Amino acid sequence: MIVIFFLLFLVVGVADIFLHHYADSGVLLGMAAVLGVFMRFVGRQAAEAREFLEWLKLNRAQIEQGWAYYKGQKVKPKSLVTRYQGCVSLFVVTTRFRSRYVIDGRGGSEVCLAFTAASFFLGWWGIPWGLIFTPQAIYRNLRGGYKKSISEILPNLDMEIENLSSGQRLPKVLALARAEARG
Repeated sequence: MIVIFFLLFLVVGVADIFLHHYADSGVLLGMAAVLGVFMRFVGRQAAEAREFLEWLKLNRAQIEQGWAYYKGQKVKPKSLVTRYQGCVSLFVVTTRFRSRYVIDGRGGSEVCLAFTAASFFLGWWGIPWGLIFTPQAIYRNLRGGYKKSISEILPNLDMEIENLSSGQRLPKVLALARAEARG
């Protein structure tokens, strides 16, 4: 749904340029830019989460025997990872999303701040779900996010990967369309 609003703001913003409604065009193109940055950010977070889960799958035996290193950080079965929640709303559309997996002690405060700020500034604007989901997301993030140990993730690893992949159908469709257009 966010993609539809992005395209709508973009098309109408460009059309307003040709109609010489420059102020309206600036606002609409600005909103399209914000949505574009947001979609890119959420897409990167999902890609990093999927990358981490794939790494866990490849290194499962090493982790279960003791540990393995992920980007220079030791990951053990008792290592904790955290995911933060975000909420963004537009009119009657509200969407929730989660951050990448943050290994405790490795940059979690920046991710928490980004997701909490996005929810605080962009989450309230949907009726009724924005008013419900935004306080939940902010509260959860300020309480430390969703924490799990690696040993809790490993038994359900394939399901976790599938859940992340099922939410990424549109980028796959767009990638296939690009590949087909290139010939």
